[in-house]
Amino acid sequence: MPLSTESVKTLDLVKKSGKPCKFVMVNKGADVVSVVVYRKGSEDGRIREAKEAGSGNVSCGVVDGKGADLSFKLLRSDGYNNPPVKNTALKEFLNKGNDLKTKPSIEIVDQLPAVEMEADLQPQRPTQTAPQVQPNPNTQGNQTPGKQQPQPPYKYRTADEWKAALAAIQQAKDLPTKMQLLTQAAQLCRDETSQVQGELKNDPNSTTAKSQSISLGKVADILKKLAPTLPQAPLSPPQQKLKQVQTERGSIQKELALVASRVNEKRQFLDEQKIAAVLQECETDANSDFGQIVSLLDLKLMTRPKAKGSSKPSRRPPPISRSTRIRWWGAFRRV
Repeated sequence: MPLSTESVKTLDLVKKSGKPCKFVMVNKGADVVSVVVYRKGSEDGRIREAKEAGSGNVSCGVVDGKGADLSFKLLRSDGYNNPPVKNTALKEFLNKGNDLKTKPSIEIVDQLPAVEMEADLQPQRPTQTAPQVQPNPNTQGNQTPGKQQPQPPYKYRTADEWKAALAAIQQAKDLPTKMQLLTQAAQLCRDETSQVQGELKNDPNSTTAKSQSISLGKVADILKKLAPTLPQAPLSPPQQKLKQVQTERGSIQKELALVASRVNEKRQFLDEQKIAAVLQECETDANSDFGQIVSLLDLKLMTRPKAKGSSKPSRRPPPISRSTRIRWWGAFRRV
């Protein structure tokens, strides 16, 4: 939708006089959907007017300059880090269907020029019979079905407002005031985070929502750091008793673990000592029995017949005694 007649007149007045005015721009990706330039009316009403051409990202700022070179300025503290669209896209939209022949540019600034607004003695829109108000969540149940009023865009806190709120928390002198300010700031941070998540769900490419999400993340981190600095409330008698029991239980568990470790070490030492004694006994018996076996072998060699067919009987070695076999068997069973 091209510029309205009122926007063309207001923009032409900026070219001729150099007096700045406000603007609302709606873009969808790299394309400009609508632009409303005004010196009358409220920002919420002009945003609704711009959204009639289609949905998209809303940018609000001030346009100034003189002649064809017009500058559309956006405030950096409002979350604008980069221009929402290219200058060529804005130029094509502004010069479509009129004789403005502008050469616009989009700038990100730290402070917007002051705008002298004109008195709005007549309704902004001929079709409106009464100003529209944002519906109250507590009274939505009493509204007539089928007559839902459009809601204005959510107004986020600026970076300066958050800095002031955090400074107030740090400078609070008494504990109740600090707790109250901290609770209010945390609730506002949660509300704005939920709003940003909803906007990103509807439009994942929204630069405003992305920058606002980063700012809210930093605010949440600062609030978490401020919370531990607050002194803790005294424990009640049951809580003190529970804490004491938990401490004693932890000490008992540590002592039991130490005793179990010592028992395992003692058991391992006893087992090793027992095994060493059995091995020593087996080694002694083996040495004794080995000597006996060697003696028997020597005796057998000595008693072997010298010639085949000798009539002299050979002496058989004496068998191993029963007590020796029992001693061997017992030693091996103990191992």
